[in-house]
Amino acid sequence: MKEISFRIATKKDQDFIGQLSARVFSIFGRYDEILTDWFSHPGVITVIGSKNGQPVAFAMLQLGERETWNVSTGELLAIAVIPEHQRQGLGRSLLNYMEDLALRFRLREIHLHTGKDNLPAQCLFEEAGYGVAETEKDYYPKGQPAVRMVKRLES
Repeated sequence: MKEISFRIATKKDQDFIGQLSARVFSIFGRYDEILTDWFSHPGVITVIGSKNGQPVAFAMLQLGERETWNVSTGELLAIAVIPEHQRQGLGRSLLNYMEDLALRFRLREIHLHTGKDNLPAQCLFEEAGYGVAETEKDYYPKGQPAVRMVKRLES
């Protein structure tokens, strides 16, 4: 795998985030708009993964779980890799980076949602230690079900 680096996203990354969101999440709804809104939220940290200096992935972490605003629980709002760069370990590396970031913010647990039919993502998360907490019907804007997964973090 070529060298990947991570950095906190800036306003200049907003177009990349919107374009990649439209490309990989459009089956679920207008996530290009939804994620650019989340990007602006002060409680969300967005990280860009770059390969050879070019952005190829991003992830968003909500500091505090949205449903309860439990301050020790975070929510991984999104993780996306450009399709041509998938299956090269980038998603796993970015997930590990986000978990380390969560620990720096003293989060003890991460929740996330992924499409019930998105078996590659579920496999990635299960291999990283996430367990299925529940299935939620009609979770996404276009009506698809999601699986909510949870992982306890250990420092």
